[in-house]
Amino acid sequence: MFGYKYEILKEYPHYFLDYQEQFDTSERWDDRFVSSSGEWSGNVYDFYRKAYNKISQHIIGFGKV
Repeated sequence: MFGYKYEILKEYPHYFLDYQEQFDTSERWDDRFVSSSGEWSGNVYDFYRKAYNKISQHIIGFGKV
């Protein structure tokens, strides 16, 4: 949960986290991040934080007029 992707893959070879935002069906996705990108640790906790921030930004944005 708190390790790095390469450490997690030693125990769970099929480990892969994928977050996708799709607002328009004409595009594949509007925003995406995956555990294998190398731009972040790739662990479950960091994935949760990144996804939570993205989702909460959209929820707050829906409340604005």
